[in-house]
Amino acid sequence: MFRVLLVDDEQIILDGLKNLICWQEFGFSEVDAATSVQQALAMIAKQPYDVLITDIRMRDLSGIDLLRHIHECRIPIKTIVLSSYSNFSYIKAALQYGIENYLLKPVDEDELRSTLSHVVEKIALKRESSYYAHMKESVMLENTLELWMKGDISIETVSERLSFYGIKPNYSFYITGIIHSVIHLPAGERDYELRETVVHKLIARYKTPTGRLIAVWTVNDQLLITLCRNSAITREEFQGIASEVCELCRQTLRGDWRYVLGFPVAHSSKIFESYLDCSRQLSAESNDAEEKSMHPVIRQIVRELHQNYSYGYSLKLLANRYNLSQAYLGRLFKTEVGKLFTDYLCEIRLEAAKKLLEETDMKSCDIAAQVGFQNQNYFSNVFKKCVGVYPSVYRNRHAAQPH
Repeated sequence: MFRVLLVDDEQIILDGLKNLICWQEFGFSEVDAATSVQQALAMIAKQPYDVLITDIRMRDLSGIDLLRHIHECRIPIKTIVLSSYSNFSYIKAALQYGIENYLLKPVDEDELRSTLSHVVEKIALKRESSYYAHMKESVMLENTLELWMKGDISIETVSERLSFYGIKPNYSFYITGIIHSVIHLPAGERDYELRETVVHKLIARYKTPTGRLIAVWTVNDQLLITLCRNSAITREEFQGIASEVCELCRQTLRGDWRYVLGFPVAHSSKIFESYLDCSRQLSAESNDAEEKSMHPVIRQIVRELHQNYSYGYSLKLLANRYNLSQAYLGRLFKTEVGKLFTDYLCEIRLEAAKKLLEETDMKSCDIAAQVGFQNQNYFSNVFKKCVGVYPSVYRNRHAAQPH
């Protein structure tokens, strides 16, 4: 998620900005406010913000002074300027500090929404590129380990690839667990460097002459852990390790982390059976918890999305149907489900698309239309972003069995 800081010396303006739009729709988990440049600088010094929206003319120091300080200190933050005056000198002064847009008061909701959409897209792309630049050397290793645990790669290929990293999958016993966060984190809120820190600590903590712990983050924000050892492993022993991993995740990444454990297996080629056992447990837990605790309106919407995901659903349509405001329904859905409405619907459609790619010979364009995507190129790009590969590559990896 993202953080935004609003700066204006008029409290009524700050309150108006906070209530003008549903900030959560754009991925903002924190919307903070400052009534002076000094207060804003103090807040920026304490924690990083992704976006700054500031008035130009304020008492004492101005918005230009704030922009200058940010520029001189090279603080990585996207800036948007507000002003009651369409004054070229102000605009020129602000532009030299790389602002994203210059909005006149009273702020137009559509213009603010459009500006935020572009800014958030820039931030997300930068985070993604930074992550992959940081991770490029270990991508093959992580992909190999994940494919191995999920049974999507032969043990011969696993052995060949892991030999480059000095890893030999020749232990006598294996057991797998899934560490998962109770609250799903959208892409913007994932701190990849901290997640790497967790993995490195786990590898160092549990490496012994007769065994090791393998830890891999998946695209679904789950941490797969597998204990490999030459001596026998019990579930009780692995429970203690899984509890320690959850605690490390809580301390490093925050949030509430829990685990499910598979059963022990006695050969590296059967490791996926332990993983499947975990997956079944996790799926059952998720379904039971959601069904019991969910708000009645959200429960009905979720059921409807699963039953008829190809329909052109939108928050606006559903808000009108249930006589609720769009902003309120969006917040309620996020609170109850843990995901934005659009992200949740997209995930359902992608799961349906994956099944069609695996089990049918339908063309990609037909699959896109059947699951609710009106544009094939958009479908392919979303699929690649969320699944990790394009639909054609996914189909080749999961070729349907002959009927």
